[in-house]
Amino acid sequence: MGNKQWASYQSYQRIKVDLHQKIDDTGLDAMTLKRLYESKLVYLEELRRTCFRSLNSAEESSFTPDDLGFIITGIRITRSHLRALVRGVIDHLGQG
Repeated sequence: MGNKQWASYQSYQRIKVDLHQKIDDTGLDAMTLKRLYESKLVYLEELRRTCFRSLNSAEESSFTPDDLGFIITGIRITRSHLRALVRGVIDHLGQG
C-alpha cells in the first residue's frame, strides 16, 4: 500500500465513528455549518476515491469493500444533513 493510501487509511480509522454523525452545531451560524458539511463531503469524496483505487490496485490494501460501503453511506448521510440545513434556512427565511 502506498504511503498516501496508508495515511488515508490510518486517518479514516481514527475518525470513522464520526463519519455518519451530524456536525455539532453549537454556536455555529448556518453558513459556517454549511461550509463544514461541504468540507466533510470533499474529504469523504477524496477518501472514497482513495479507497476505490486501493481496492482496485495490484498492491495489498488495508481498505475493504465494507470500508467503501461505509464511506459511501457517510457521503449519503452528510448530503442529507446538508439538504436539511439548507431547507431549514429556506423555511426560516420564508417565515420572516
